[in-house]
Order: sequence, then structure tokens, then C-alpha cells
Amino acid sequence: MLIPIGEFSKMTHLSVRQLRNYHEAGLLQPAAVDPVTGYRSYALDQVERARTIRMLRAVEMPVAMVAETLDGDRTAAIERHLAELERTVRDHGAAIAELREELAGTPAPAVELRAAPAQRVLAARARVARDDIDAWCAATYPELTERAARAGAWPSGPAGADYAEPFFADNAGAVTAWLPVAEPTRAGRAATQELPGGRYAVAVHRGAYSFDRTYAALGRALHDDSHPLGVEPAAGAVREIYLVGPDKTHDPTQWITEVCWPVRPRTDERK
Repeated sequence: MLIPIGEFSKMTHLSVRQLRNYHEAGLLQPAAVDPVTGYRSYALDQVERARTIRMLRAVEMPVAMVAETLDGDRTAAIERHLAELERTVRDHGAAIAELREELAGTPAPAVELRAAPAQRVLAARARVARDDIDAWCAATYPELTERAARAGAWPSGPAGADYAEPFFADNAGAVTAWLPVAEPTRAGRAATQELPGGRYAVAVHRGAYSFDRTYAALGRALHDDSHPLGVEPAAGAVREIYLVGPDKTHDPTQWITEVCWPVRPRTDERK
């Protein structure tokens, strides 16, 4: 039994115009098209395909990708798109929170000086694009935890990461994710390394991983000759320490990160 396009529209919540567009795009071929009037009719077994198209387009999947999804590995393609969409939602949420802080006149985070000691860590290093950092971290930190267990080197503090200059300047650069560990077994010691210490200007960031405001506060403190800290930026990677993160709570408003910028005493030319 063929279903007129108007009835099919009601069944699938796709407008007649959408059904025509999806026919032209090759996503949903009508079961029959009247050769004289061009009137489209559909079969009952096309309802599920039409519903799937509607749901995929509702989550902003491009038409070309919808076609690939329908005719390929549907589950894998949908999972990939949903993961990307969820990341976009998180990014937008962080940006909205930042704008609300600006509108509310929320004070910038305080900046303090700190001497960080060297510590023994398990580490993973890679060149990472800024757009890929969330996915890279989500895969890397569980791997470090597993490596620690195999080495008999149990985590002894919050994890962190060091970000080289090109990560910011070129939107891709070396990132070293690290996990502090207690004294490992003799066999496992070779798997660990010493993370250098140093002197840092530190600001505490609270909330989702949208750090612009916190980095700006640090930069102002280091480049303002009248700032009482009396230091300036030094060569080296910026360090982030994840005191509270996704491993402890799924609520981004509860995340706490220390952002640590390497510093040196202000030179005479800038005093």
C-alpha cells in the first residue's frame, strides 16, 4: 500500500518540502512518483528511514554525512557525530559562562608566586591540536592510571599537563600529560621520570575548561611593570594542574584548575 506524501509527512514529522528536498538529495527516494503530476508516494517500510533522517538533521548532521550514515556503519557514525556535538555544547556552555562573568563584573582571579618542587611522574607526550585536546586528555589520563598500576607506582597527587608555546601560538604543539606517583617498585621505576620544578605565577581557575580569563589575569600580572609580584614571563611550558576535574565530578562548574606560568625576576630594563 502506497502512502500519499501528505500522510507520510504527518507520520514522520517531515514537511512536504523537506521530503521533496531529501528526494532530490538522494536520501529518501519515494516508492512511486506519478509520471504526469510528479506526485510522490511512499511505502510503509520507509517510515523508519525517514524518522532517522529527521533525527540526524535535528542534531545538525550535514546532508552528505546523513547519506553516509544511512548506507554505512550507522552506529559508529552517529556516535562520532554525537561526541562532536557534545563537545560543541560544552564549548558553547563555557563561552556563555565567561560572558556572564564579564557582564556580572566578576573579579579576575588572584595571582600568586609559588616555587614548585620537582616530582616523580608517569608522563605521555604528543603534538596535539587545540581542537583535539579534550579527546586526547580523555584518552591519555586513564592510560596513565593503568600504567601506574602496572608499575606499582600509585598516584600521589592531582594530574596535570605542560603546554609548550606552539600549542598557543600555532594552535598545535607539544603537550605533556603527567601523573604524580608515589615511590614505584624497582621494576617500575624505569617507567617514571622526574618532572622539573620551577618558579611560577599561579592563578586558580574555577569552572569548565575555558581558560581565557585566567590566562589574561596571569598575563596582565606578568607584563604590568607596576605589579607587586615583580616578575616577568620566563621560557618554558605553561603548566595546568587539575585539582578537581572530570575524574571526580561530571559537573564542570565544580572543576578547579591551577594555571602556572613560569616566571623569573623582572629584569632591570623593565623595573
